[in-house]
Amino acid sequence: MPDAQPTLADLFALRGDPRAIRATPEGNALDAELVDIATKATGFIAPPAAGTDMVEHLESVLTPTVGLVLANAWNKRAEILKYGDESKYPRGKNPSYVALAPHDVKWQAVPSVRITVNDSIHKNVAFTFEGKFHIEGAELTIRDTRIMSMRTGKSWFEGKLTYGKIDLIKRKSDEYVFPGEITFGDGIQIPPPKVKTAG
Repeated sequence: MPDAQPTLADLFALRGDPRAIRATPEGNALDAELVDIATKATGFIAPPAAGTDMVEHLESVLTPTVGLVLANAWNKRAEILKYGDESKYPRGKNPSYVALAPHDVKWQAVPSVRITVNDSIHKNVAFTFEGKFHIEGAELTIRDTRIMSMRTGKSWFEGKLTYGKIDLIKRKSDEYVFPGEITFGDGIQIPPPKVKTAG
């Protein structure tokens, strides 16, 4: 992970430097592989530019920062959800510091690319991004029912982009330590408790 606030695009790294499109695990250029997928899906030979366009579309779902992905996942954990109850943790009080045991956070997206040929043939081609973060030593600062910041110890990431059973991109990061504290501006709202209804 290159810095304190990498994005998912940094981790999946569909492009290298300077913006060169990466190769698949089999050594084929990703954009060329996508052209082949588009050709098979439509029955018409797709131009090379179609592969670049498809890469850009796939990259568009990878804009969230790692910190945001982690915080949104933590927002579903029972030990965090309780801090959304203003009756127990009223606004204006001192912040709470919550330490989390070592754990994994999974993330998935299934973007669909629409392919059009001669304005008459339309095909939707679905891809799957899967990512997993292993996090150790995480501590959250919570104030006024919002996650305000996080600190983590060691972490690592692995992920892949697939089309059906074909692995197009596979990534695994080295062990990484987030430097310092990552803040979330106005904070990430923790959902309030669900109201139970009788009957």
